[in-house]
Amino acid sequence: VVTTLSATFGSAVTLTTKDYYGTDLSAGLVNFGSTTSSAAGSTITVFNSPFVDTQALLAPGESVNASGRTTTQVFDPSGVLLSTTPASFSKSTQFIGYEDVTDLFQLFAGACHYRTANENGSVDDTWFTSSGQGVMIKQVSTDAAGAVTTTTVLTGGNVGLPVR
Repeated sequence: VVTTLSATFGSAVTLTTKDYYGTDLSAGLVNFGSTTSSAAGSTITVFNSPFVDTQALLAPGESVNASGRTTTQVFDPSGVLLSTTPASFSKSTQFIGYEDVTDLFQLFAGACHYRTANENGSVDDTWFTSSGQGVMIKQVSTDAAGAVTTTTVLTGGNVGLPVR
């Protein structure tokens, strides 16, 4: 399964991200990696072993810890490899519960709220359309210094069907 998100910043920069997932959700969501591209170049991030994200299997109040390793390659616009960077990550995710979330166009009743504490001290609060890995509606990220970034998917209509 490939999910694609494109965003335009100002009038000149369009960024497209594709995430690659396995289709069997019975044991969690299998993440293989992602690609990001723009006129400035592209990146490819691959999980060294496919990462199984089990947050979709949590009940309200439950938590899960996860860790893994990735390799990221950065390319210039002509496809020349600029760098290769290995990295590791660890996180703890809690399913907070079901909440109503509104964007500019519609109300998402019973959206799933997850809170993820990352090893670098950042915290992400994310709302999805379903208790599985539905479509992200909103994410509020707070970095270790306390700076907050809010991402909202503006829909204007149905953004997807719940996976459960």
